[in-house]
Amino acid sequence: LMRLEGDIDIVRADTAGSAKRTAMAAQQAQTARAELQKIEVDRQLSTNAAAELVRLRREVSEMSVDSAQLQGEVAAKHRLLLSSRGGRSLASSLGDTMASEGYRGGSA
Repeated sequence: LMRLEGDIDIVRADTAGSAKRTAMAAQQAQTARAELQKIEVDRQLSTNAAAELVRLRREVSEMSVDSAQLQGEVAAKHRLLLSSRGGRSLASSLGDTMASEGYRGGSA
């Protein structure tokens, strides 16, 4: 009987140790899930930022094309004005005005 009680005490001690290890494992799993969720949020933010960067680069590129096109149109109109009869003095005046305002595109 004493030996049986000793075996029961050993089983109780093992059970208590297993319960502690199970609780620690559950806590570690919960911590790991929280860390994983944080990593997922960070990844999503990075993905969103990358998509926004691509969109902004495309927008800047489109603006550059629009700007170059407008400068070309102004330069073409300036050349047309220069080639027209009596337009040389007006074109020259326009060119001076544009130069004073910082316009550098086109040629006179």
